[in-house]
Amino acid sequence: MQCSGENRAGTHLRTSSVSRGFSLIELLAVIGILGIMMAFSLPSFTHTQAVRALDNEAGTILMALQTAKWQAASTRMNHRLQFVSSGGGWTYRVERETASGTWTILHGTASKEISSSFGVTITLPSSLTVVFQPTGLISNYESAKDSIALSSAKLQALGQPGRRTIRLFAGGSFHLVKS
Repeated sequence: MQCSGENRAGTHLRTSSVSRGFSLIELLAVIGILGIMMAFSLPSFTHTQAVRALDNEAGTILMALQTAKWQAASTRMNHRLQFVSSGGGWTYRVERETASGTWTILHGTASKEISSSFGVTITLPSSLTVVFQPTGLISNYESAKDSIALSSAKLQALGQPGRRTIRLFAGGSFHLVKS
């Protein structure tokens, strides 16, 4: 029979009532290493946020274009996406033509504001609109005035592609170009 405190070889086992923890120096070393790792990853994180913000803003405009085109085809009425410059910023909204030359904001939608953190260059016909016919074609298409561009000075300063350009085509299609 074996006594408690002895192993099979008959030697006594060392038991300690003190539990082993981390010393202050070990804890500070780990915190320091984590801090250095976070400092190196912060620029990457902010870069990723800037790219996502620019892509999201361009994507929201693309969705508004798609909504206007789809509504024109489904209701058999002209719809448009109209841009308005207000107080140094830009807003846009989807509108429906209720009578010849009379436009109202599309029910269930609201005007959207483009973030002031982006540069905006709108090269559309003088009315700053894209008008979709029920056939899906753009009725006011002009080949020299066919784009909406957003730019991020922050990304361009980092030497990254900081411009998103939406190109429009007479057939009612549009294409996003990253540069």
